[in-house]
Amino acid sequence: EQGAPVDVFLSASKKDMDRLQEKDLTVDESRIDFAENTLVLIANQETNLKIPSFEEIDPTEITHFAIGEPESVPVGRYTKEVLENVRLWKPLENKLVLSSDVRQVLTHVEMGNADIGVVYSSDAIISDKVKVLAEANPELHEPIVYPGAVLADSEHPEEANVFLEYLTSDKGKEVFK
Repeated sequence: EQGAPVDVFLSASKKDMDRLQEKDLTVDESRIDFAENTLVLIANQETNLKIPSFEEIDPTEITHFAIGEPESVPVGRYTKEVLENVRLWKPLENKLVLSSDVRQVLTHVEMGNADIGVVYSSDAIISDKVKVLAEANPELHEPIVYPGAVLADSEHPEEANVFLEYLTSDKGKEVFK
């Protein structure tokens, strides 16, 4: 949006890609969804908390709950949607520790500054300091897909398209996995 010399935009958010597309900053026919993810509830490895599902979060057991800022962080938007759908947003709202990105959520839980947090499963597996308590039912939130597109002012549109094709190829999928 600020005019940086970029050929491909890869996003963790359909909403952010839609915004660029609405402003005619992408080549519409190049847009693809190249990956998916899941939301998971995490806690520090040392915790004794047992929460088998998002629906079973007991607000009386939680002091601090780290999530992404719902207005600006994709994982926060998905988290809010899940908590609203299980009718826990309001009961937990005063316990939320809003974070600027998913890695900050992970750090809060790793350091013990939050009892629980919500991150993508791909973030949870990179840390040996947290454990996954539960996975969100995907019916409780919009699908978590990662779209990519060639930018309209790309100086290398052919190469950018080849890169996007690679991301969705069998080899590209294996790299992501």
